[in-house]
Amino acid sequence: MRTYHKDIGCPRLSLKVDLMKAFDMVDWGFLLETLAAFHFPPRIITWIKACLTTPKFSISFNALVLKAALDDLSLLSGFLVNQAKSNIFTSGLSSPTNQQLINLFGYTVDSLPIQYLGIPIISTKVYLHDCSPLVDKVFSRLTFWLNRDLSYTGRLQFIVSVLSSLQVFLANYICLHIKILKNIEQKFRSFLRNRVEGDSKGVKLSWSDICLHKKDGGLGIKDLSSLNKALMIMHLWILMYGTNNLWPS
Repeated sequence: MRTYHKDIGCPRLSLKVDLMKAFDMVDWGFLLETLAAFHFPPRIITWIKACLTTPKFSISFNALVLKAALDDLSLLSGFLVNQAKSNIFTSGLSSPTNQQLINLFGYTVDSLPIQYLGIPIISTKVYLHDCSPLVDKVFSRLTFWLNRDLSYTGRLQFIVSVLSSLQVFLANYICLHIKILKNIEQKFRSFLRNRVEGDSKGVKLSWSDICLHKKDGGLGIKDLSSLNKALMIMHLWILMYGTNNLWPS
């Protein structure tokens, strides 16, 4: 979706297609055996298997071919396209071409950014406002527990077990803005000292020391920036060495 916010450059089209039935109910092993029984080429079956076992894939199609493929999918599988939840995204196309595609698919025209499975889909780098829901989520949890009678150990365990995990899902897919991570860590520090944000009372400790492993004298709280980088690097490892990935082979 890079540069989709611009009207210049190579013409592009993206679709967000929502099927009315859950794919998780399908026995994928049976599907692959059926394809083999119908003598589909092994390479095609490998591609389909990769699409089923990995959540990320990209295929380039002629619009008419793609529409015909979606119609055939609905006819053969019974999975109907949910028109109300499906969207079309275009970039670099003329107005007449845009209208032709809209008429062809019948989907609602949408623009970025959007939220998909809790992840912001954007065409530029991640800005502060794109991650603001994450900070609001952390703050709501802290506000609820701030006035509870939690001991220091209880607050520490709550940060390690609950609060630190709130950003893991998002950090697993995008590089979070450093100011967002610092903002969250500031809320962690205030909560650990059982103080409201901005209260300067209490003993101050270096956050980098607090984030050290317990055997090194820290409290075992994960450094959010380092965790985010590690999760991003993990994708490179999966891309190069993952056994269920299409590209290494």
